[in-house]
Amino acid sequence: MKKFICGLMAALIATSMLNCNFAEAKNYYSKEFNAWETQREVAIRESSSPEIGHVSIIEDENSASMSADYNGDGKIENVRITRMRNSDYTKATITVTVNGKEAVKLNLGNKLSTMYVQFNSVKLGSSMLGILQYGDNDYAAGGINVYKWSKNSLKLLKTYNTEGYLWSFVSSDPGKKGKYLYLADSKQLYNSSKNAWPKAIRKKYAKWKNDSVSVTKTEFIKFVLKKGKLKKAGKDTYYKIGTPYD
Repeated sequence: MKKFICGLMAALIATSMLNCNFAEAKNYYSKEFNAWETQREVAIRESSSPEIGHVSIIEDENSASMSADYNGDGKIENVRITRMRNSDYTKATITVTVNGKEAVKLNLGNKLSTMYVQFNSVKLGSSMLGILQYGDNDYAAGGINVYKWSKNSLKLLKTYNTEGYLWSFVSSDPGKKGKYLYLADSKQLYNSSKNAWPKAIRKKYAKWKNDSVSVTKTEFIKFVLKKGKLKKAGKDTYYKIGTPYD
């Protein structure tokens, strides 16, 4: 899974400046076996708003900090993330401080990976959101917490955990006003006796129905910010057929 996810991340970075072309509640299917991620661009494209500040810690690092205007008030804030964890990264306490004051304290004991941790801000409409993400070295098997900035405080709006690879971005949707926060959740589906593909997938990929191939399912979940709360505004799903990678 690691090699595939690294390739997926590289492809996402390469396409990050393309215009978004999401359709409301639709499924898309790759047409070629082992098609590269550019095949997805025909149906779904990403145009990410730039992230503001980026601080991260990896593996054996205990803390890191970076200064930037995270909350959009025209002043520079120093954000530090600190992690205390067990030996296999499945239990951890993650702390985010802003200008030396604790803003977030997250106790994780749900066996999700906290090997890598990162924090940044994005702008959604007139609001600034803080994105705290954790996972393994590809940010899989982890989660994302979304916060709303209020001066130097962070209010939790959304928690999303997954066994697969997870990432987020802010983008527009053609024909609709404003921008949306997207959480993208990518998982591999095995076509085996214990975990058979859903009927719709088997029909689409009938000629590849055997245990030597797999389907990667990526859900793009769209959220809007209304009255200080994140509300789901739709979902698009992309399926890719190829060689198992985990």
